[in-house]
Amino acid sequence: MQAGVEKASSLQKAARSAFAQAAGHFSKAASLEARERRPEILSAAADEWMSEAGAIADQLGPQARAARVAEHVRTAWQTLPDGAEPPAVVASLEAFASGTEEARAEAVALYQRAAEQYAKAAQAAPRNGAWAYQFQQADAHIGRFLLTGDEAARQEDTDALAEASEGKAESPYIRPQVAARQRVLQGG
Repeated sequence: MQAGVEKASSLQKAARSAFAQAAGHFSKAASLEARERRPEILSAAADEWMSEAGAIADQLGPQARAARVAEHVRTAWQTLPDGAEPPAVVASLEAFASGTEEARAEAVALYQRAAEQYAKAAQAAPRNGAWAYQFQQADAHIGRFLLTGDEAARQEDTDALAEASEGKAESPYIRPQVAARQRVLQGG
């Protein structure tokens, strides 16, 4: 099990590095294309930041569970009469779980960067196409809200959705997005 935990940790670091590298390439492309302000270029970097933030957020659950398991094993082990040290896997689980708050902060920052970049893409898009980038901006805000519980992020999500759906609430493209978002925000 310890080898599996170490391998997962190694793969997680490699994935983060790959996401960061890809986002860097898109950032360079976005700055090169800034004169044209092409929304698809502007949103490409944000898409990578969203993917990286999502990968980090997905890892937070297993890290929290690993910390709880390690704590329970350590507590149970302390009740044994011989005073032996807990198995080595406990230290591996604790190592895997370490850095959870730093990872959460990194994901939140990536969601924020993505939201800002999507806002730029929405401004650069033609009026009839800005809504797609505004929905992506709202997705970035909701990601931040789900990780932090920050009501300001939730309000930014609501504002971006309202702007995206203004005058288009009955659109077959927009209606399902709004309904899905309402379910997420209501916890169901």
